[in-house]
Amino acid sequence: MNKNKYDTAIVCGSYGRGGLEFNTVKLASELIKRGNSIVVFAKADSSIAQQCRELAIPLMILPNYMKYFDFFNAWRLAFRLKMITCKNIITSFHPDLSLLANTKLINQQLNLIYQQQMHIGRRKKDIFHRIRYSQVDYWVSPLQLLADDVLRLSTVREDQIRIIPLGVDTEKIKPQISREEYRKKFGFTENDIVFCIIGRIDSQKGQLTILRAFDKIKHEKSIKLLIVGEKTVGEGEEYYNQLLQFIDEKNLSDRVTITDFEKNVGNVMNAVDCFILASSSEAYGMVTVEAFLSKLPVIASANGGTLELTQKGQYGRLFKPHNVEDLAAAMQEFVRDRATFISRADEAYDYAKSRYTLEHECKGIESLLR
Repeated sequence: MNKNKYDTAIVCGSYGRGGLEFNTVKLASELIKRGNSIVVFAKADSSIAQQCRELAIPLMILPNYMKYFDFFNAWRLAFRLKMITCKNIITSFHPDLSLLANTKLINQQLNLIYQQQMHIGRRKKDIFHRIRYSQVDYWVSPLQLLADDVLRLSTVREDQIRIIPLGVDTEKIKPQISREEYRKKFGFTENDIVFCIIGRIDSQKGQLTILRAFDKIKHEKSIKLLIVGEKTVGEGEEYYNQLLQFIDEKNLSDRVTITDFEKNVGNVMNAVDCFILASSSEAYGMVTVEAFLSKLPVIASANGGTLELTQKGQYGRLFKPHNVEDLAAAMQEFVRDRATFISRADEAYDYAKSRYTLEHECKGIESLLR
C-alpha cells in the first residue's frame, strides 16, 4: 500500500475522551486490520490523535474550522482528500458534518457516511440542515429507534439510512485476571452477590438511584455494590460527594465500593454477578452489549436504546426509569432467583454474538465503501 494514498478518511474534530472518540479509533484500527486503506483526520492535541500515534494508525491533522460556512477549510480538505485519492469520508462527530457537507459540495465524487452514536436531539428541518443532510450518502444508525427519530426530526430520507449496530471487540473484553483475584482486590468473597454499575460518575448515569435501591435491600445477606467510573468534569465532583455522603449516612461503607475507570471492562464483568444500567436515557449503551457478550445478567432502566437492545426485556430485567422501588424489587429478584437471570443472560449472549460484534459492524461499514 502506498502510504500517501488512502481510500477512506475517518474524520473526527472532537477533543473529547469518551465513547464516541474511543469507537472512532476502534473502527479505524479494525478496518485497517481487515485490509482497508484508512487514514484518520483529527485535531493535533486531541485524544484521538494521541491514540492513533500509539497504535500507528495513519494520521493527518484536521485544522480548526468554523462550524458554519467555512468554505475555505472545506476547499483545503477537498484538495487534501484528492491528493491522497480518497473516495470515502466517515464521521461520527455531528459538528463535523457542516464542514464535510461543504467538502462534498466541492467534490461530488466523495462518498460521505455519517455514523450516528447519539440521539439527534431537537428538530432539524431548517434550510441549513436540509442542505447539509442532502450531501450525506449514508446515515448509519446503530438502532432502529434512533433511525426513526432521525426520520421524524430531520430531512434525512429513508433511502439514506442504514442500520448498523456499533460493535464490541470480543477480544478486548476477555478478562486478564481471574474472577477470584479481582474480587479479592475489593474484599469480595465468592459467596458475596456483587451488583455493579460501570460508567462515568454523573447524575445522568444514575449511581445515586442504584445506591437508594441498594439501601432498601441491604438486609439481604452478602450483597455488595461496585461502582466503577471516572468523575465527570464540572458537576462530577459535587455528584461524587453526594454519593459518598449517602454511603456514609446509610452506613453502607462496608457494602459499597467506588473505584476509578477500569481499562479492561472484562475484568469487572467476569468478577461481578449482575450489571445495572440506570441512565436517564442511553442512546445505545455499549456497556450493556459488553455485559451481554460477557454472559452477565442485566438489570436496566426501561428507556432509550436500552428498550431495543434488550428487546423490551427479553434479554434483561427492565425497571421503570428513576423508580427506586422497582429497581430494588429487580435486585431482590436476582438475589432470590439467580437461575432465571443467568438463563436470560445466556440467551442475550447468543443474540449479541449474532449482531453486536465489531466484526459485524465492520462488514456493514465495508458494504457502504466505494
